[in-house]
Amino acid sequence: MKLPKKLRCFGRNYTVVSDDHMTARQQCYGVFFHDEETIYLQKRDSGFSEQKESATFLHEIMHLCDENLRIGLKEKQVELLSVGLYQIIVDNKLDFKDEVKK
Repeated sequence: MKLPKKLRCFGRNYTVVSDDHMTARQQCYGVFFHDEETIYLQKRDSGFSEQKESATFLHEIMHLCDENLRIGLKEKQVELLSVGLYQIIVDNKLDFKDEVKK
């Protein structure tokens, strides 16, 4: 998946950044900062595959939704929901674009 540089959600523009320094400092693959309107993801390399990057991006989007909708999910709930949703998308090769075929 090609990650967007910007993500529009809930009337706000979030920046998506690949940053090993920030993720290492937070000791994680990705982190979402609501006040900064930024999602940081580890840079992709041999240890951080495209699949792991996509799953992590979805995980951080779940945090974004949780924060904006004030659901109050715990980290384990975010983890399980994002893993389950990612697996459904991958297993079913879901593509949400409705492109006109020529």
